[in-house]
Amino acid sequence: MTVRKLIEVAIPLPEINDASAYDKMPGIGPHPKGTHHWWARLPLPVARAVLFASVVDDASSHPVRFPTEEAQAAERERLFGIMRKMMQKQLHKHLEVYAEALAQMLRHCGGKLPPVLDPFAGGGSIPLEAARLGFEAYAGDLNPVAVLLNKCNLEIVPRWADHPPVNPEWESSLLGALGAPASSRHEQSSPHHVQSSSEMAALDLASHKGWTSRGYLPHFDEPCVLQSITFRLADALPEKIIATWREELRLCGNEPASDPRVIELRRRVEKYEDLGHGTCLLADARIAEIVQGALLCFDESRYRLLAWCIMPNHVHVLIEPIAGSSLAEIVHSRKSYTANQANKLLDRQGPFWQRKYYDRFVRDEKHLQAVISYIENNPAQAGLVINPEDWPFSSAAFRGRQDAGAPNGAAWGLAEDVRYYGRVILERARARIGHLYPPVKVTAEMAADHPHLKPYVGKELPVIAWVWARTVPSPNPAARGAPVPLMSTFWLSSK
Repeated sequence: MTVRKLIEVAIPLPEINDASAYDKMPGIGPHPKGTHHWWARLPLPVARAVLFASVVDDASSHPVRFPTEEAQAAERERLFGIMRKMMQKQLHKHLEVYAEALAQMLRHCGGKLPPVLDPFAGGGSIPLEAARLGFEAYAGDLNPVAVLLNKCNLEIVPRWADHPPVNPEWESSLLGALGAPASSRHEQSSPHHVQSSSEMAALDLASHKGWTSRGYLPHFDEPCVLQSITFRLADALPEKIIATWREELRLCGNEPASDPRVIELRRRVEKYEDLGHGTCLLADARIAEIVQGALLCFDESRYRLLAWCIMPNHVHVLIEPIAGSSLAEIVHSRKSYTANQANKLLDRQGPFWQRKYYDRFVRDEKHLQAVISYIENNPAQAGLVINPEDWPFSSAAFRGRQDAGAPNGAAWGLAEDVRYYGRVILERARARIGHLYPPVKVTAEMAADHPHLKPYVGKELPVIAWVWARTVPSPNPAARGAPVPLMSTFWLSSK
């Protein structure tokens, strides 16, 4: 019996049409078309619908499993349900939908997706959505602009996804929060800088405090010791609530972590945090990306980042500090930088994080696995997602994206670098040849012919387009041979 794919029988056209019309609208936020508006670009919803329906079998191809027309129609409607989810706006923010579609397609192709080749990719809608869905995608085109677009979407962005910026402006602002010189990161990560044993010992002695106490629990601060850290937003858990619980449990502050009363206090704190009290500013994806980027920034240079999870009102981190960076310095620098950036983004003032943080060193392998499991499963336990890897700001999701090889990671770091170096190039170009492209001063005569310019009379405005044309001596005797452009119209566009 010939196997028919879903696309050969039926697809939910009304939803696909609606999603495609929205995809073509201007002003819908960040979109691949913003890089370069390709003519006759295939809408992304159409691309993902065609790819999915081309892989998944129609129910009529399996009469043993679906013997009646009613059973086939029910199965077809179930697949339509998945496709309707794939037509959501800004689907790149709903990784769980891509995961569901991938799992469904794998069932229909023996557990391995076929490669996708688009030899005339143009704007790259098909290979981009193929990569997002988990296919091994290849794109080609004769137009060098199309080649560059697809190289950016399929190679450059996935390669640098989930990496923090590397431009000196961002780096200096982050290092400034730590009070370190801008060159320190390069010195730590440079293969040419080798510290002597005496230097390492001096760093150890100066930076690490061993057993310390901040007044309520003892803390162990040593290099090469795994530390589980939790810090919260300023309004996530009021101090008076913790004080009440401590009084109820009769805790004085010097009890060991294994004390049942300490364990009960920790259980209450975790339960309260997961209920999402306070403003939950970390639920804003922009803020969560800032925090995640700050955590990833010094991974392998000041600490080894083993696991993390950014919840709506608190953050869990598991790190191994590297010699020369104390736990207190690491936490302070992350909190200070992210607080400044978040307050700036939200246009707010005041404390962002609570001053205190909770930390506990990992005792053994069993404890390590328990800590990682708790951190990565926290979103699922709190009821925010079904699967841990569905929570985008966690090591579980990060690892899942790496395993899948799909370019679903946040590319904010790359975007920041593109903005920075684009600005640098523009400033240097203006300094060298800006005098050749002067602004235009709006006069009353210009405003008389163009009323919309009246508010700008006397002001200088940048020229948005320069039309280059050949010139010839004017045949008008009154012009006395002045050069005039060979132009039939000065309209840039009539649409």
